[in-house]
Amino acid sequence: MQHPIHPECSLEDIDYSILSKIADRIGRNWRSFVSVIQGYSVYDVEDFARGHYLDEAPAMRVLNDLISQRKTVRQLISYLDQIHQENALLLLKGPEMLRLIKSPEGGRFTEGTLMTLECTATGFPYPRYQWYHVFCTADDEKQFNKLSEGTERVLRIDPVKPEHSGLYYCHIYHFPVVGGREMSVDTELVNVRIAPSPENAVGEAPVILQHPRNVTAAKGKPFGLVCRASGKPEPKYVWYKRGHNNIKLRHSDKVEWSQATEEDAGFYSCHVLNRCGAVWSNEVEIKVVERSVDKEVAIKIVRQPVESGCILGEKHTMECMAVCKVPLFYQWYKDDEKLAGCSENKLTFDAIKSKDAGRYYCKIWNESGSHQQSNSASLFLKSSSCAASIPGEGHFANDKIALLIGNMGYHGTQVLSAGSHDIACLQRTLTNIGFKFLSLMDLKKKEMETAIDLFTDLITEKSYVVFFFSGHGFQHLHRTYMVPVDAKIGYNSGDCICVQDVHRKFQEKLPALNNINLDLCRIHNDNETGPPNTTVDNKPLGNSVIFFASNVGSEAMESVGRDGSRPRGIFTDHFLKRIVQKEPLAVILEQVKKDVGNDPQVTNLMYPELRSDLRSNLSYHDPIRNQSIEARKHAIEFWDPLYLSNSKTPFTVDYISFNMDWTWTFSNVIRVEIKHDGPFDLMPNLRAFPEFLHVSDQNDQMGGKEMPRRLVWHIQNVQRATTSIALHVSVWLNNRLHQRRILFPEFVLLERWNRYRQLPSSNGATNGSDQSSTISSSNSSSSSVGQLCLTMGTTSINDA
Repeated sequence: MQHPIHPECSLEDIDYSILSKIADRIGRNWRSFVSVIQGYSVYDVEDFARGHYLDEAPAMRVLNDLISQRKTVRQLISYLDQIHQENALLLLKGPEMLRLIKSPEGGRFTEGTLMTLECTATGFPYPRYQWYHVFCTADDEKQFNKLSEGTERVLRIDPVKPEHSGLYYCHIYHFPVVGGREMSVDTELVNVRIAPSPENAVGEAPVILQHPRNVTAAKGKPFGLVCRASGKPEPKYVWYKRGHNNIKLRHSDKVEWSQATEEDAGFYSCHVLNRCGAVWSNEVEIKVVERSVDKEVAIKIVRQPVESGCILGEKHTMECMAVCKVPLFYQWYKDDEKLAGCSENKLTFDAIKSKDAGRYYCKIWNESGSHQQSNSASLFLKSSSCAASIPGEGHFANDKIALLIGNMGYHGTQVLSAGSHDIACLQRTLTNIGFKFLSLMDLKKKEMETAIDLFTDLITEKSYVVFFFSGHGFQHLHRTYMVPVDAKIGYNSGDCICVQDVHRKFQEKLPALNNINLDLCRIHNDNETGPPNTTVDNKPLGNSVIFFASNVGSEAMESVGRDGSRPRGIFTDHFLKRIVQKEPLAVILEQVKKDVGNDPQVTNLMYPELRSDLRSNLSYHDPIRNQSIEARKHAIEFWDPLYLSNSKTPFTVDYISFNMDWTWTFSNVIRVEIKHDGPFDLMPNLRAFPEFLHVSDQNDQMGGKEMPRRLVWHIQNVQRATTSIALHVSVWLNNRLHQRRILFPEFVLLERWNRYRQLPSSNGATNGSDQSSTISSSNSSSSSVGQLCLTMGTTSINDA
């Protein structure tokens, strides 16, 4: 671009080469150029046209005439601007800031009519327009669909359809000129709603009857996904793959692959829609493995390694036994390191040494490619004398309780992957050494506050209290903060829970041991602008241990998992190995610090910090004695019924037997398992009520056809229900939909949780739907906390 020419200059002062370029850029549009200049007649236009015969462009003859009329640059810019001669104007004027002068307005449009959205901007070079349609996927992520027809100031869609509902905005920009910078502006989002036309007003929005299921496909083998829905008119199906927002896989209720490849692996969902509405299916995962496992070569472990306490110098043997129809191979590992020469099903120690303490497991495989891994088992050292084997001899607890919180599914920051494994392992380990625990996953801020208040009320004087948190965190001055899953992008201390406040709450109940363990980062939070509450009133009582996975300014890290092992927190992994040892807690935690420091995965990266004012050699393994009346009351009213579970709830559909079991994965996550003896492709579907409860499908489509099918779901965050919980099981059989409704009893956690958020419990709920009322009345007559109620009425729907 040339340097801008002063608008008050006369045209005769412009260099001839510039005028020649302007004429060239006007080119064939010279008649439009003449039409916006007042004073020219038809005869004048014809006179300009004769310039072709005189080897002079008509546009140049017009410019020469304007020079003879002593026209200015400002006047020429005005003429060119009226016909949008951008290329010619680039020789005369500089860039101008983009300005939005009219924003689009949303509204309600009738199906089959013309929909228009309009916006206007000014600036130079001239604004370009690109319209976008914004919609949400099944996992509530916003997707931005670039509209190929939306490149003008006015977006026109004719005829408009129900799928055009949603949010729209326009991205306005212009191309940068030489030496300039690109400028752009976006309009605000506007909402567009599409109403059915009068002749098509009667109809039904889609309802998904069968969600797609997770699939594990063998490489090179065919597989597919199915989603079925009802609706009037017949719904349409559009399949999407996460990370490929604008790729529509197929418009059908089935999508099939003839051969599985690694590129097919990923997360998929189906968008089901008709003119009355739209709905998303559950998101499912497709895994592609090298080969399928033949039942003839499948491996079954029949004897797992057992946790052992050994005395120095004694002989000891660990054993892992598996069965298979073909020869098997074994390999032992210690702390994830391969043990050379240990390739039998038995691992023998001729004389136990200090270095033998650790976590052991065995991998088993055969030549056909099948493989299995045993459970992990810890080998720990105990002293030869009875007195030494009880480090806290003379120390007793009134009660031993633990609160375990694992936050993974964050909304405003990175999702974590190790929490579920770590909290599950802590549950088992603490149970084995006499603790009662409350384990909760993926808590929002208010839920963390409720959980801490609820747990604090269960603390009795002289009890042993353990708190463990796995998730994101940060340090601000002398305070450490735990981040809840609903923390917004750019969170600060106001969105989080302060560790020191939790410690103070526990101290007020005068426990004998107040132990807080935190697997979180303690780096500075750049979003923290103000000082925290600097009041520190946690008085030392000689009972506190706070153990951080990281020091101030450092991070806590996860292990991604090797050879098929699950991700785990590195700090928690070493913590679990040590707490099984019957040693004083101070000794154990100092050893964990050394273990983390010596771990090659995090050398010079993780620096655990231990703060302790313990005056006695207390241990996790100290027994409970002389339990108070208050502690026994908590056991009867809360701890004992907390994990009561049902045995089997059988039901039959068209001579096919089903059995449903349920148990607890965590204190707020229910594991539901359904087995049946029907056809291999018979796939029940599970829904939970209230509907906002998230049901996580844990199934895939591998297994033997000779064995009854086993399907598993997790119902997460049950504490969020303000009414009792019900399950709806539906199954397609002989082209008919059969349904069963299963009512859960009142859970002690839900009843107690409702007290703390000052909501009525489900038995007193009166503001729910008819369904909720039915559930409540059924549960009120239940005679046992662990009993389920099965509603046997069957609804059959013809397959449309």
